[in-house]
Amino acid sequence: MSLDDVVPSFVARSYRWGAVRRQAAYYVMAQIHGGVPIDEVALRFARLGPFTCDRPYTRVGTMLDTLRARDIMAAMIAEVPAGLLGTMDRLGLEPMSDPACYGTLIGLYRSQTPADRSRARVLGQIAGKLKGGQIDAVSILDPVLLHPHVLARTTSGTEARKLNLALSYVRSRCSTATDVALRQSIERIPTDLTMKKWLGRWAARFDQLPDSAPDLSADPTLKLISTGAALVDAGRRYKNCLASKVGEVVTGRYAFVEYRPSDPDATGVLAELRYTSRGYVLDGLYAHSNGIVRKDVATTLRIKLARCGVAIRAHAPGQVDKLAAAASYLGVWGWRHPDIETWDEIEEEVDP
Repeated sequence: MSLDDVVPSFVARSYRWGAVRRQAAYYVMAQIHGGVPIDEVALRFARLGPFTCDRPYTRVGTMLDTLRARDIMAAMIAEVPAGLLGTMDRLGLEPMSDPACYGTLIGLYRSQTPADRSRARVLGQIAGKLKGGQIDAVSILDPVLLHPHVLARTTSGTEARKLNLALSYVRSRCSTATDVALRQSIERIPTDLTMKKWLGRWAARFDQLPDSAPDLSADPTLKLISTGAALVDAGRRYKNCLASKVGEVVTGRYAFVEYRPSDPDATGVLAELRYTSRGYVLDGLYAHSNGIVRKDVATTLRIKLARCGVAIRAHAPGQVDKLAAAASYLGVWGWRHPDIETWDEIEEEVDP
């Protein structure tokens, strides 16, 4: 509006400019917004020829109103890198929401470092229009994620930072997630696959549990399910949804234990442990097809888990049937499981 005050109808005429010219003007305004004095901007335009008016705002407004995008950028940065104007054109008619992204974009194209050249190249490889947030995202993405398939699905710097952190965690739990394997996987991402699902597929290959995983080595009948493949296998054998719990297991929220009695004819049981600030607590016992576990087996297994440091929750004393009925009508859920009819008197914090 300051430019429109000294160059009448400047704003109105700007609506007829093409995308690349508008983006060039936005870059100039972003520089001024970022603290570059208007006098300095006017001096840069002075290199293009003499002016009848020396007022800085008038000079800048007149130049933006009459020059081509390439000339505007040449006045500001001297040499216009190859590919820059094409990328600016694909940003469309609206300014980027964060003025600092213009500086980021120019910096990527002017840089001669291999890393920045790779980032600028990825911008040119994305088909169609670009979003302003992708400029921030491409400058942040982990090098292994620097691919058109990823950037096309990442529309802000916030998303890029979150994806970097998530990938770093999954890599720490999956020994096969090497740079080469990840890059090959990214090359083959189907067009309809989100980054969330892509990362979930890698998480399903985890072979290292979180450091907080319970130590059950003292009891040979208790086997901690410690890999993604084992989780899927247990879900298949017990005919339940264990395969869908990959995310909760790899992040340490839950751990699952298979109880294998010494009697070869006895059936196994799955124990679900939930992590709390004081360690793991037993959250449920499940037989095949999520069936109810026999009382004697449940009691034996709770004792075994307690000896390994797993807390066993208790509920208020009283008749079980009456408590269950009252809890149901009062909206109290999750206070007991159908496989537990007697409870140890152990109080332990359980996250909601």
